[in-house]
Parts: sequence; structure tokens; C-alpha cells
Amino acid sequence: MSKFISIHITTPDATTAERIGEYLVKQNLVACAQIEGPMKSIYQWKSKLVNDEEWRLTLKTLEANYTLIEKKVLEMHPYDVPQVVSFEIKDGFNEYLAWIDTVKDER
Repeated sequence: MSKFISIHITTPDATTAERIGEYLVKQNLVACAQIEGPMKSIYQWKSKLVNDEEWRLTLKTLEANYTLIEKKVLEMHPYDVPQVVSFEIKDGFNEYLAWIDTVKDER
């Protein structure tokens, strides 16, 4: 079986998260796109304290697809420096992991 990852991306609104998630699922680059929000994000940006509402997009895919997914997200995302981070999925329900394994492998 392949190596699996979960990619977490924050967006300024649900519409942006849906647009990115739907595109990646339709391209068969991710098995699933989940959207959560709104949530509060507090951070420093350009020497100012920012307190924003954001939405989290979580993607399940193959590790081999990360580079292409990151490229597509950066093309579609309105932020100058969006959060795009991945985490290895070490263990999981075998049938669920086999389902993720059906996405295109972009190696």
C-alpha cells in the first residue's frame, strides 16, 4: 500500500475551501476534502496582531501527490502565505486506507 497523508489548509471563508476541495476531488488528486469552520485564528502578520475567522480544509491523499496539490492550492488560494501542511497517516482502518489508495498517484 502507498503512504498516506492528511493535508491541512486554512482559508478565509467556506467558499474558498469548497472551491479548492471540489477541484482536487474532481481531479482525483485527493480521496476526500472536509471543511470545518468557522474557527478563530490569532496570529502576527506584518507586525500586527490579527484575530480572524477562518475555515479549515482537510484533504486525504497519497504522499506522492503532495507537491502537485501544494502547487494547485497556491494557484487558487487568496493568501500570500497560506497554511498548507501535511501529516503522515501512520495507521488506519484498512478499507478506508484502501479507498484513499484509489486516487491518482502523481509520481
